[in-house]
Amino acid sequence: PSSIALVKVSLKELQNRFDESGENDLGNLYLTPQETERFRQFRYQKRKVEWLGGRIAAKCAYLQLENGSDDIFRQREEWQRVDICADPHGKPYVSIGQKKGFPLEISISHSGEIAIGLAASEQCGVDIQKISQQLERVQSHFVRPQEKHYLSQIAGQHGPQTALSLLWSAKEAVKKAVPRESAPGFMDIQLLSFQQKGRGYLFEVAVQKKGRQAESLSVWTCEAKGFSLAITLAGRHL
Repeated sequence: PSSIALVKVSLKELQNRFDESGENDLGNLYLTPQETERFRQFRYQKRKVEWLGGRIAAKCAYLQLENGSDDIFRQREEWQRVDICADPHGKPYVSIGQKKGFPLEISISHSGEIAIGLAASEQCGVDIQKISQQLERVQSHFVRPQEKHYLSQIAGQHGPQTALSLLWSAKEAVKKAVPRESAPGFMDIQLLSFQQKGRGYLFEVAVQKKGRQAESLSVWTCEAKGFSLAITLAGRHL
């Protein structure tokens, strides 16, 4: 959709920047004082790189959507104007000055050597997952029996690992888009149908929220260079 901005950050390249410039220099460029305090609390450099990469991606996406441009911002003042906070449930949001950066919303994900940031004009969710055998071992925790028929059709084209990864990412994106106080579990999200759209698939899912009637959502998913990617906008049929 035209009302979103999606940005990818290479964590491998960011790690190289860590080695060349030092983490403090990078933090001083991209992070607000509040974010810098959180950044310094991480003990392991791998976690620091993942966390910073997600913030850079989300801030860049936010600024691009806010300005209606694909430009990559280089000024320290632009990066530090955007403060990414977390609500009591851990969901990230943007704060500008003393108020939330309404109406734009963000979502963050990372896997392997990639971090993704999504900005949208409504509640949104993004997930990226490196395709591997790991999900085959835990599929009973996120695959409903009714979904196996759809997975077998996708697996016929892309293999079972990719099919599982697409479903996992789709459900993760939905969980991020729904308010955390009523967030569903994996088994509360059911794939109802899918169709090919562009180079990916459009999943239609039913979401059973806590204490509410089930709602339907669209999730766009695709396989890209060994990763599954999923994007959803709450309340929007893509």
